[in-house]
Amino acid sequence: MSLKKWGSYYINGYAVLFAIETGVRVGELCALKWSDITENFIHIHAKQLDTKENGKKVYYYDTCTKNEKGISEDGYLTFLRRLCQSKGFSVTNNHALRMSLNSNVLLPMGISVADRAAMLGHSIQTNLQYYSFAQKDYLDNVRQLLDSMGESPEGTPENRSIFQKKKAQKT
Repeated sequence: MSLKKWGSYYINGYAVLFAIETGVRVGELCALKWSDITENFIHIHAKQLDTKENGKKVYYYDTCTKNEKGISEDGYLTFLRRLCQSKGFSVTNNHALRMSLNSNVLLPMGISVADRAAMLGHSIQTNLQYYSFAQKDYLDNVRQLLDSMGESPEGTPENRSIFQKKKAQKT
């Protein structure tokens, strides 16, 4: 948002930060008005949708915020995609951005699941079920953690599992 080409105020940049902080859905974000924002809270009560009429896109407001049906504001989604692409992220939508932020940034930083859930605006169960996923190299990370415990000074062999099944004793 500090790039000269955007000036000192770029609404979509602030919208991305707001979405990360609050967990608001895209349609709800685009339906916000200044009158919805007070000193103590933000009243999210509508979502912006669009439809085709006579071959043209027409935007309208729906007062229901529980479902995100239809296609939301194009400007925000286009900005989000371009921002993520410019940073080398393969994130394509608001939900994917929040999942990636949770799993690729906050989780590796050691931030607790309770704090991650609070930051992203949902429950611990929702965070664990829908926003947390393992890294591609998670086995390497586990191996490093186990090796750092001092059990094996030469390191854990990479060609066998350290969690071997015990053989049943013959009686």
